[in-house]
Amino acid sequence: MQPNGYQAEVMAGLRERIEALTKENSRLRAQCADKEFESSQLEKQLRRLERKIAAFDAKPSSTGLAKGFLTSEPPTSTWHRERRLKPKPDLAKLAGSGIIIDGLTGEQLDLKSEEKNLPAQAGASLELELMKVMQNPPEWNSEFDSQRYAQLLGEGRKAEAEALIQAEGGPSLNQMQQEPMEFLRTHPELDVNWHDPRMHGCSLLQWACSMGYENVASELLKRRADPTHRSAGVSCLAAALAHSWPGCAALLLGASADANEVADPQGKQTLLMWASRIDYVDSDGRDVESPLVSVLLGHHADVHLSDARGKTPLMHAATHGSALAVKALLAARADVDAQDDEGNTAFQLALQCYHGSIASLLLPLQKQNKAERENGKRSVRRLFADLQF
Repeated sequence: MQPNGYQAEVMAGLRERIEALTKENSRLRAQCADKEFESSQLEKQLRRLERKIAAFDAKPSSTGLAKGFLTSEPPTSTWHRERRLKPKPDLAKLAGSGIIIDGLTGEQLDLKSEEKNLPAQAGASLELELMKVMQNPPEWNSEFDSQRYAQLLGEGRKAEAEALIQAEGGPSLNQMQQEPMEFLRTHPELDVNWHDPRMHGCSLLQWACSMGYENVASELLKRRADPTHRSAGVSCLAAALAHSWPGCAALLLGASADANEVADPQGKQTLLMWASRIDYVDSDGRDVESPLVSVLLGHHADVHLSDARGKTPLMHAATHGSALAVKALLAARADVDAQDDEGNTAFQLALQCYHGSIASLLLPLQKQNKAERENGKRSVRRLFADLQF
C-alpha cells in the first residue's frame, strides 16, 4: 500500500529530522571526544609539572626517588626548618586552663572522645616517651660542614651556601633513628604493641614505618610487634607505602603483612592497584620503575585480582598511563585479555585514555594470545577428528 501525499510528506519530514539529529549527535560526539582529548593532555601536562616540582623541591632519598605514592611531607631539611620556625603555643599561659596541646602539631586536642581509652594506657609512660622521641627527630645534620657553609657566606656565594643547606643540612635517616634505637636498647621491657590514643590508635610500628625508620621497625618486629595493626582503617603496610618507604614495606611483608591487602574496602582496590597508578621520577624528573610495585610483586601480590568494577592492576596502570608499572605487571604474567564489568581490556582502556605507548605494548600480546587460542582450537579439532577416524 503506497502512502498518500500527506503521509509521504510526514515521512519525508521525519527523515530530514532524523538526519539532522544524527548529524547533531555526530557533532556532539566529536566535540566530546575533543574535550576528552584536551582534558587528557592537560592531565599529562599537570603530571609532568608535578614531577618537575617534586624533582626540584624534594631532596632525593637513599633510593634516588623524588616523588612517591601519595603527597606527603618527607623528612627533609626544608620540612624540619618549616616545623622549627612554626610558632609554638605559650604553654605557661595555657597552664591550668584545661587546654591540651599536641606536642607534634601544636594544635588543641579534644580528648573527650578518647577518655575511655586512657585507663588502659595509664601505665604506658615508656611507650609514650618513645613515640615522642620518634615524632621529634633532630632538625639538623650533626655532620654538616658548617665551616664550608661559613666560608661560602663569607665569600658572598649565598646561592652555593643555600644549595649546601638543601643538600646536607637535614638529618639523615640513620641520625633520625639513633635516639629511638638507643631508647629501645635501654628499655627491653617496653610494650611494642602499645598504641597512642591521641593518634586514633597509631602503633609504634605504624609510626616508625610512616617515617621510614627501617632500623626501628626491624627492632620492633623482632620483638613481635603486630605487622597487621590498623588505626583509623589504615594498616602499617599502607602507611609505609603511602609515604613511599619500600624498605619498611618489605620488612612488614616479610613479617606476614598481606601483599593483597584491600586498601579501599568499598571499591575493593588492593594496594597493588593503588601503587600501579602512581608515577615515580628520579631527581632529574625522569620516569623510574616504582619500588612499591616491585616490593608488592616480589612478595607475590596477585596480579589477577579485580576491584568492584572488575578492573585489574594492569587496567589501573593502563588507565593512568603508568608505562613502567604496565611492564612490571606484564613481567608478572598479568592477563592482557581480562575484561572489566564494561567489557574493556587494558588495551582498550589505554586507547580510551590516549596512552598510545601503553596500547602499543599491549596490542601485540593480545594478538599473540588470540593466535595461540586459535592454534589451540585447531589442535583440539584435529584431535577429535583423529579420534573419530
